[in-house]
Amino acid sequence: MKAAAPLALTFYHYQPDTTLAEEKRLKALMPLAKAFDIITFPIQLIMVGGAN
Repeated sequence: MKAAAPLALTFYHYQPDTTLAEEKRLKALMPLAKAFDIITFPIQLIMVGGAN
């Protein structure tokens, strides 16, 4: 089978979805961030109380 006119071909370059990987990384770090906030909360209260 021969085409009557030339066919235009388009090539795509695959790029992995980096936003999905970033979202997973942030979800994995969230428990550590929350634990750090809970541990440092008394220190933050002392600092705010000292500023007043």
